[in-house]
Amino acid sequence: MRSSFVLLMTVALTSCSTLWNAANREGLEADIAQLFQAQADVEVRPSCNMVGTSRTGACLMSASTREVASLVRGLGLLAVRSDEDFTVIAPWEAEGGCRNLGPFGNESSASVYRSTRAVDNLQTGSGTSFEYILLYHKPETGQLCVQASYDFG
Repeated sequence: MRSSFVLLMTVALTSCSTLWNAANREGLEADIAQLFQAQADVEVRPSCNMVGTSRTGACLMSASTREVASLVRGLGLLAVRSDEDFTVIAPWEAEGGCRNLGPFGNESSASVYRSTRAVDNLQTGSGTSFEYILLYHKPETGQLCVQASYDFG
């Protein structure tokens, strides 16, 4: 009886996560594309997935080094270089997202940039806003991963 309950709960939770992703991934893709266009004049075609049933998602796309520089400048992102910087982003990375994706795993040589929390330049033209953004870029391949978490507002 107990094992049936555990199995039922596992299926239910997996289904919730799948439904959450299906219902929200296209919105995240549109919001990231709109944000990047509005704040940095960079056009992207992200492929996104939500992380579990959270407000956080991760998006993969391609971007040149010049486009990444425009994003960093336009979004007011900070390069993550010191132990202190990694301490700031550790709770965000713990949510899951880019570091859980193959090319951007913990041993990755990706350049990492972060936003500060809930700043005005993380708002889309439609009023949607993000609490934070992490940007991981592999200049040698042009791969870009963006982890973003929707603001509560």
